[in-house]
Amino acid sequence: MKKIVTPLLLSSLLVGCGSSADYPDAQQGLIDLVEKYHEQYNDADNAIMRDRAIESRGDALCDYFSEDLDVVGWKGVVSSITTNESGAGLALSIGGDVSVKTASSSGSSRAVNSTLIQEGDAMYEMIASLGRGDQVTFSGTLFRDDHPECLFEWSLTEYGGVSRPEFMIRFSSIEPDQGS
Repeated sequence: MKKIVTPLLLSSLLVGCGSSADYPDAQQGLIDLVEKYHEQYNDADNAIMRDRAIESRGDALCDYFSEDLDVVGWKGVVSSITTNESGAGLALSIGGDVSVKTASSSGSSRAVNSTLIQEGDAMYEMIASLGRGDQVTFSGTLFRDDHPECLFEWSLTEYGGVSRPEFMIRFSSIEPDQGS
């Protein structure tokens, strides 16, 4: 039987797996930080104020992840799984409008390519059984980026990066949640 996931169903899945009480503290802290600066950005009256909101968020992200970029036992919902000649890409919604994702295509950067999940790897076989909307628990490492963002973020537009950030991650483990 084919699963059909509509935006409404996907958002209810996110609520079901991701009420803030269910998230690890570090994950909830990232979600809260993103939401705070998204609101500050939206409330800005001009481009200078918006730029300052982005810089402030970058500073806050650097402070929040000052010691370690590793995430352990975080919760997510599969948004997409892609493949190319270099491996598989995976994007997870992790709460609010925040996502973590690998590369979806091979690029010129070794760091970007290293995020792809390689065929033959146990994680590749595990994600092969997942579909959009499935709930997972994962661990991995986020990537640092130059200021003002602090964490590497994939969005093509400034507004997308503030309102629906997609942070780059190299997964170290992914497990389906029970009942997913």
